[in-house]
Amino acid sequence: MLPRASRSISVIIGLSLAFSLAEASHARAANDEEQTARPPLRITASDRPEPLRPLYISFAALQVLDVHSSKMALGSNPQVNEANPIMGRVVGSTVGMIVLKTTAAVSIYYLSERLWKQNRKAAVWTMIGLNVGYGLMVANNYRVATRR
Repeated sequence: MLPRASRSISVIIGLSLAFSLAEASHARAANDEEQTARPPLRITASDRPEPLRPLYISFAALQVLDVHSSKMALGSNPQVNEANPIMGRVVGSTVGMIVLKTTAAVSIYYLSERLWKQNRKAAVWTMIGLNVGYGLMVANNYRVATRR
């Protein structure tokens, strides 16, 4: 049975993915209607794939949960070590972790924004993969933190 925090994280991830997929379906239907109504124009920010916004939001939430769960896991057992060598350098500083996580998230958003202009599906699937991966890491951190 999953600990309470892991169940909560699993529910959050599931809802985020369901919301993203529902938005994608709605956006695809709306996009099909628009394509028949008007010719293609220059790419603008409003042409961004609809699922990206909720995926960006859930990714940011997962970054916050990763910092929290890492601090909990590392504080719960002195034998637990940070597996990520880059994060291991700043694990003693909450501010350092937040700065590093923010820098990484902004870089990922920037690259995703560039990617969708070339390949919309690749940008969406990349963000889905990153969300799933971070969700699994957060769930594992909470599992480790609640292990006795």
